[in-house]
Amino acid sequence: MIVGSERSKLRDTLAVRLSVSIGGIIFAAIMSALGFLSYLDFQSDVDAKTQAFQATAKIFSVPIADELGTRDQVGVQRVLTGIGKFPGFKFAKVVSADGVVFAEVGFEAVLQRDNRTAEGASAFSLLGHNQLWVTEDIRKSGQIIGELHLLSDISDIRQSFIWTMVINAVVAIAISVVIIALCVRAISVITRPIGRLSSLMGTFSETDMDLRLRASEDGRGEVRQLAQSFNAMVKTLEKRNRALLDYQQTLEVKVQDRTRELLVAKQEAEEANAAKSDFLATMSHEIRTPMNGMLVMAELLATAELPQKYRRYADVVMKSGSSLLSIINDVLDFSKIESGKLDVETIPVAIRPLVEDCMSLFWQQADQKGLDIACFVDGDVPDSVTGDPVRLNQVLSNLINNAIKFTDSGDVRVIVRASALEDDIPAVTISVVDTGIGIPHAKLDKVFESFTQADQTTTRKYGGTGLGLPICKRLVEAMNGTIAVESTPGHGASFHFTLPAEAIVARPRPSLHAKKRALVALPASASYHVLRDGLELSGVDILHSMEGCEAVDYVFAQGTEIAGLVDQSPGALRVAVTNLGDGDLDDLIEQGDVHDMLETPLSTYAILDLVTRLADNQPRGLSLLSAEEHVPDAILSFENKRILVADDNAVNREVIVQALRRFDVKPFVVENGLEALSLLERETVDLIFMDCSMPEMDGFQTTEIIRKRERDDRRERVPIIALTAHVGDVVSDQWQGAGMDGLVTKPFTMETLAACLKTWLATEGEPLLDIGLLSGDPVPSDTVFDEVSLGNLRDLLGDMFEMSFERLLDLYREHAPPLVVKIAQSLDEKDMKQTGDAAHALKSMAANVAAARLAAHCDHIERAAMDGQAVEARRGFDDLLAEHKRVQDAINLRLPLGAGDDALLHQASRVA
Repeated sequence: MIVGSERSKLRDTLAVRLSVSIGGIIFAAIMSALGFLSYLDFQSDVDAKTQAFQATAKIFSVPIADELGTRDQVGVQRVLTGIGKFPGFKFAKVVSADGVVFAEVGFEAVLQRDNRTAEGASAFSLLGHNQLWVTEDIRKSGQIIGELHLLSDISDIRQSFIWTMVINAVVAIAISVVIIALCVRAISVITRPIGRLSSLMGTFSETDMDLRLRASEDGRGEVRQLAQSFNAMVKTLEKRNRALLDYQQTLEVKVQDRTRELLVAKQEAEEANAAKSDFLATMSHEIRTPMNGMLVMAELLATAELPQKYRRYADVVMKSGSSLLSIINDVLDFSKIESGKLDVETIPVAIRPLVEDCMSLFWQQADQKGLDIACFVDGDVPDSVTGDPVRLNQVLSNLINNAIKFTDSGDVRVIVRASALEDDIPAVTISVVDTGIGIPHAKLDKVFESFTQADQTTTRKYGGTGLGLPICKRLVEAMNGTIAVESTPGHGASFHFTLPAEAIVARPRPSLHAKKRALVALPASASYHVLRDGLELSGVDILHSMEGCEAVDYVFAQGTEIAGLVDQSPGALRVAVTNLGDGDLDDLIEQGDVHDMLETPLSTYAILDLVTRLADNQPRGLSLLSAEEHVPDAILSFENKRILVADDNAVNREVIVQALRRFDVKPFVVENGLEALSLLERETVDLIFMDCSMPEMDGFQTTEIIRKRERDDRRERVPIIALTAHVGDVVSDQWQGAGMDGLVTKPFTMETLAACLKTWLATEGEPLLDIGLLSGDPVPSDTVFDEVSLGNLRDLLGDMFEMSFERLLDLYREHAPPLVVKIAQSLDEKDMKQTGDAAHALKSMAANVAAARLAAHCDHIERAAMDGQAVEARRGFDDLLAEHKRVQDAINLRLPLGAGDDALLHQASRVA
């Protein structure tokens, strides 16, 4: 093994490899030279043999011609026999002019084995053959009467060539071996220093880089340079090694110092984060508390019997309060976005109320700055799409607010168009265009960065924190959309965002019985353009000149200018374009000068509604001045029910008491937990609204004591609903842990309060409503589709309710069964995260089709999965599966929903 290893090393040495290479080159050169010379000799011998046989054939062709001319076959045979006496002869034949073999002598087998002629054969091709053909024409009296073919044996010539090549190879090998041996000795002398250096480097590696080793520099040329470079490298490594040793001695101290600094920084960061969270929660609570009174009172006012414009004042108060609430949520949303906890839902979104609500929030702000604000919606945009209405409203409101803020004159336009994303995915593009100060091109890429303004003076002049646009960008991206900005300094900006939005309900166009003409007497502005485009969508021809206006069907002008057009357009319906609350318009309406009106900010939807009324010859006329008949939603009565309200804020107590009185209940009011406990010792109540943050004893502590007394005294459990302005998962965990049954977040609405009362105070047999976070337990109802939820959908979708609900049911039937299967599989695999995700998705789907009981079962499983309670989740799955079957049966057996025909739906909802 040692000898074999040494031989292997010897073969791998540079001297041997170079010598073998040189020997191989020399062998190839010698063989090439000798082989070429031998081939020349072979070719010369072949040529001589060919010439000899050619001459023989020429000589014998003469006597053969005499015999062939007389057709004497015996004579020709006799001549051919004479040819056979020549050495090397194999075969001969005579072929007549007509191609027939006349006579032949020799071995015919040879002819079958080879068929080469002198004219067609080269010396190289004859290396693989032993025979050579020669052909000569037979002539008589100058005419060719046949051919003589002779076959010769050249095996002796080939054999001589082969032996010559063997001798050449032996000679070449011998010379190469000698040269290789000489080269090995000569090259070894030259490469010996390289070998020593290689051996030194091997030792250097095996000894973990012994920095004391040095290479000998007694070589010459490149070898000496290589040794010097090795020594320089070792010296550098030795120097760096000493530096590393010095650093290592102080590294431990440095690491301890840096670790101590990092621990201090980490603790400070955690404290800062905790302080931020506490601040956000406190800020949210303190602001939401007074807003609760404002919004609920505004809602009560809006549902009263008031003239239209005053009721709209109350609506604007409510919407402004909701806008303020969204501003508060901006900071919370930014925190959620940064932590990756932002939730986006996909439910039906009605485009009209969303756009009009956003516009109405900012009309007064725009009017105070003298700006015209209007909204155009393209005819291809459907009435209802899928999306997240809350987030969509948040983005649009932020962009409109920014546009008004940075525009001192001109107008602000909102443009909604149907579009498409990649792979032809249906989408809606919303643009907010202003005529404001614009944004420099160099700053366009930075406007979506957090806490960034286009100019350092922007914050001082216009205010703002720089969070609005970054939040918009994050929200749009969370909804799988894109947002961009285009701007020219001094000429305004255009922010536009595109979101995937599957159409659910198409928008109907007004049906005109005959072609109509309209005079639009408005100055060029956003309102003018939106009115013009809306009328053109409706199929109305637009006139821009005052001439001949008596022949038009409709006249649109500002309220103050209508009077001047009365005599000029006696047969036309006159529509005033006016701001909210224009008192001067009342006289014109009473005099009949104004038949209908459009209130700014204008929207395409309001224009289409107006055209529909005018086309049916049903302008509103004097009804604009009177209090419209307002039929409030049916208020449930819970007579003789006793409710305890515990809240330390006087405004909140007044608000909830006034709201509860609408439901015919008897309220008891206390200011803290101690008073609540004292009252419960004297009175019996059916429901408790418990504020979470109260002095002396908060709602959580109070609830724990109440639950303990109920267990000790074996009393019936009283439902306790958490009433709080706090938001977040921490509060959710607290109220559940304290033993509360549900949660109502301030500011609440009458709808939320009604749903809560209906859940916990309804009599046996009445349909109940699952309202999401109000309770984690399944709702004890025997209905499939909840009437309250259906009413909400009907209010939201209006005349398109039947078509939209049919679409929602179809979507449920398509997508719900795979989610049920996924829940079952994940329960079998004990994957609680997947179980919770699937249950959450099915819960949202069930809520969208008003399947409240199924949504409650999904919520129960989701919460159990989040808490890791696999057994509880498995126990709830049987109920979920049964309820899903009921929903599927109800959908399969449902009848088409006619206008107001809820009985059919109610019948389908009770399928067992």
